Amino acid sequence: MQLKLSHIVTFLLLISFNVNALEQSQKTIEEISIEYVLELNLGEEVGAKFSQIIFDFNEDMNGEISNSEFNKKMKLRDFEIRKILSKGEFKRYRDIKKELEPDLKFRF
Repeated sequence: MQLKLSHIVTFLLLISFNVNALEQSQKTIEEISIEYVLELNLGEEVGAKFSQIIFDFNEDMNGEISNSEFNKKMKLRDFEIRKILSKGEFKRYRDIKKELEPDLKFRF
């Protein structure tokens, strides 16, 4: 019985370490926004607009939404971002987005 109890305790400790590591690896929306602005080398005005779009759409994404609704919101977010970035900046944004926000791919 003691052997099984020690296995259970060890298992629970490992789970708690994994959950803690996962929480530390997740970036906040503020950190992601700052990384975008720095990577894209955006000026103060465009950077502020860009960050506002990211924040606004992040608020809309909280909660349960269908895949089609998620895809619509992502297209709208990218459309809003496209309006403030140059063609080259937008291409770079899409590349950076794959790294910074891989979970925001279109859903099927």
